[in-house]
Amino acid sequence: MKINDIFNDEESKNLLEKWLEFREEDLCHMEEEDKKHLLNFDNYAKRILKNTTKEGYNYVSKQFEFMHDDFIDYCSHWNDKYYMTGFSDAIKLIVSVLK
Repeated sequence: MKINDIFNDEESKNLLEKWLEFREEDLCHMEEEDKKHLLNFDNYAKRILKNTTKEGYNYVSKQFEFMHDDFIDYCSHWNDKYYMTGFSDAIKLIVSVLK
C-alpha cells in the first residue's frame, strides 16, 4: 500500500477540521508574544483616513474594507492549505510507521 492511499484528501480534511475544532480554544488563546505580532490593520486605516480628503474619504474607506476582506481570505486560504498538507503528511507518516 502506498502512503498516498492511506487517507484521501477528504478524509484528511475531515480529520483536520475535527482536530482544529477540538483545539480551537487553545488556538485562540494569545500569549504576550503573540500580541506583539498582531496586524493592526484598523489603526493603519484610521491614520490614513485621517489624512484623506473629504472627497476621497468614502472611496478610500471602502477600498480598505475590500483590502481587509481580501487579506483575511488570502490568509485563511494559505493557512488552511498549509495546515492541511502538514496534518495529512503527519497522519500518513504515523500510519506508515505503525504498519
